[in-house]
Amino acid sequence: MHIDFKVITWYKCEVPDEYNDAVVQALKDGKITCSDDISDYADDLEWIELTECQEEMTIEDNDGQATIEAYVDDHLVYTNEEA
Repeated sequence: MHIDFKVITWYKCEVPDEYNDAVVQALKDGKITCSDDISDYADDLEWIELTECQEEMTIEDNDGQATIEAYVDDHLVYTNEEA
């Protein structure tokens, strides 16, 4: 059996100094709105998950969808999703 828990977490990346101005401007302009977008402005970024900041996600946070699921042999045996 395995159980999946959906969490809210933060990721951090170190942007090389040479990209600072372009990245800050892109953030201000709304061109960077998620972690995938930053790859357009800086290459080979190392991402670090800040596990000390993780929070369990509630069903309300997830628009009524499951935040806990249990599987046995890839068969869903439990979900806390609202019916």
